[in-house]
Amino acid sequence: ANSSNNFYLFIDDISITSPSVCNGSAPPVTCNLTTVQASRGVASNTAEPTAPIASANELTVKVLANPSASAFSLNIKSSSTVNVTLRITDLFGRTLKVIDHVQSNATLNIGEDLPRGNYVVEVKQNTITKVLKLVKL
Repeated sequence: ANSSNNFYLFIDDISITSPSVCNGSAPPVTCNLTTVQASRGVASNTAEPTAPIASANELTVKVLANPSASAFSLNIKSSSTVNVTLRITDLFGRTLKVIDHVQSNATLNIGEDLPRGNYVVEVKQNTITKVLKLVKL
C-alpha cells in the first residue's frame, strides 16, 4: 500500500503538521520525505512511512527591563537540558561578550558592564538560535 500524507513546514517558526497516519501518533513520527516544494516561506512535503522525523526542541527567551539603565534579566526556557551559549554584539556585529555553558531553564542577569547603546544578544542551543535587541540607557 502506497499511502501518502502531506505536511507543511512553516520556515518562520518551524512547525510541522502531519496526520498521525504515518507511523505512530506521537513524536517521533516515522515518515519518508519524497518531494519538497517551497513557496513564500512555506515548504510542503509528500510523505510515505519509513524514515524518522525528530521532534522539535522548544527554546524561548524573554528579556525583562528593556530598555534598562543597569542590567537585563534574560529568562531562558527550553524543553532540552543542553546548555546554551549567549553572544552579545553591538550594532556593527562586533562580538563584545560570549557566555558559554549557561543552563537551560535559568534566569541570567547581563549587561551591567555595557555602556549606553543598542545591542543584540544571540541565545543558541544546538541548532536553535533566538535573537533579541537590547537598549541600554
